Amino acid sequence: MKIASNSLENSLSNATLPSKHDISNSSNVINHDNAIASEVKGSSIQKSVIWDISTVLSTIFTFSDFKDLIKFNTVCKKWNIVTNPTIHRSLKLFRRNDIQNIAHGESLNKNARVDAEVEQCIANNSKFSCLVKEFKFCNFIPQHRTEQFFNTFKFITSLTILNIGLSYESFISVIKPLAQLEELKLENIGIKTDDGGESNAEPHALPYTLTRLKLNIISLTGNVDLFAQTINSHINLKEFRYLTYDRTGFLEPFNKSYPSLKLLEFDSHRLESDQILLKVIENNNGLNSIKFKLPYISDSILDNINTHLTSLEELSLSTYSDHSVDISESLFKFNQPTSIKKLILRWEYLSSTSLDSILLNCPCLKDIELQLTDDWKNWIDILHSRCLNLQKITYIPWINYYGKERNRFNQEFYNYTFSNNTSQIGNTLVDLTLANFNFNIAKSSYFKDFAKLKSLTFTTPYNFNCCEWNNKLNSEIWSDYRLKEYKCSSTVLIKLEKFEI
Repeated sequence: MKIASNSLENSLSNATLPSKHDISNSSNVINHDNAIASEVKGSSIQKSVIWDISTVLSTIFTFSDFKDLIKFNTVCKKWNIVTNPTIHRSLKLFRRNDIQNIAHGESLNKNARVDAEVEQCIANNSKFSCLVKEFKFCNFIPQHRTEQFFNTFKFITSLTILNIGLSYESFISVIKPLAQLEELKLENIGIKTDDGGESNAEPHALPYTLTRLKLNIISLTGNVDLFAQTINSHINLKEFRYLTYDRTGFLEPFNKSYPSLKLLEFDSHRLESDQILLKVIENNNGLNSIKFKLPYISDSILDNINTHLTSLEELSLSTYSDHSVDISESLFKFNQPTSIKKLILRWEYLSSTSLDSILLNCPCLKDIELQLTDDWKNWIDILHSRCLNLQKITYIPWINYYGKERNRFNQEFYNYTFSNNTSQIGNTLVDLTLANFNFNIAKSSYFKDFAKLKSLTFTTPYNFNCCEWNNKLNSEIWSDYRLKEYKCSSTVLIKLEKFEI
């Protein structure tokens, strides 16, 4: 849900413009994302598909004013469930520019207009504040309005702050009222602390209710320690995601046992030492999901994961190709069986021998994503021989081939990997994704040996084959499949679903 412009905004689309008095007294309304409507519009209705009335209702509610949504929400339990996602989604602080122009004219400068818009949003929606659960804060607003806004909408449980700069004081005025906050995302933001005025300030503690925290590229100036102490004050996190260039300070709370933590994601383009990661792994054996993207993966990291994280169910190890260390002659191995069910390896220079050791000790593996190296044929052979229960596979070539070279590689891969398949995977595989592969030379006969395969997905960059395909599935080539989803933007996605017999 987005608190957007009022019902008056709908009349604007019909070229009927209201007076300034009408606009100043109008209330903002909540709009649903277009996602559901687009999904319904783009879906292919097949004879085997049964209409879901909830989807139809959601589409209708998309066009409803907020005051009407509140009424619909109380009709019955089913309508309550359907309207809740729309009502709970994030506020929109500002109305459309054309609405603002009519409301404010040329009399207000930019800062005054921002202040007026936020003031009206608060006034119009404060009585519904308990219904607003999610919010994206991505616009600079005056300090006094920041305090007023978040003190009003204090029932927010999921907050994203992105693409803005804030003073430490402003950041605290955002966080302090949110006593029910469960999820906090800070993405591409700058925090400035006044060394003089705030150097002796006490750090404010994050809400006790916070269980999910994501930090993505944060720029700090001034009294850096003050902000760091505030962020590190959490005590009940279940998920921590940290994407940074070279900072590791926000990992400090996990240097000792942190019992509630279950998921740790750490992405660093420039990591001088992996010692802090080793310490985190050693002290948090309750982790069940690890996702690392680093300049290199050391044997110490792999050994510590295998030794200490006996409950681990998901492991993702990726390296930056521009910083990867050539370890093709090194042997990385697991020395004991794991409980890993999902494995992602985007690891340049990983040898076939190392892959074999890892897969040998993942007997519970059901989902794997592999970024293939030049030795991809050996990798396929190892996968087919070691994995007996795989239900989902994603293949990604390490190199983006172009033109005839791309078609040659794709054809060779299809023939070697899928044609005349006799491995156990043929009896277990349900979902297959081929990323950066050419859809135009694929055909259903390649996958005839996979008896349980239900879903087949191709994803490629736009310039690879979007213009080569007219959004129609060749029924002769794909006689066993129907088109379930098609998207063409920066990435082309073609998702096929196998007909049920």
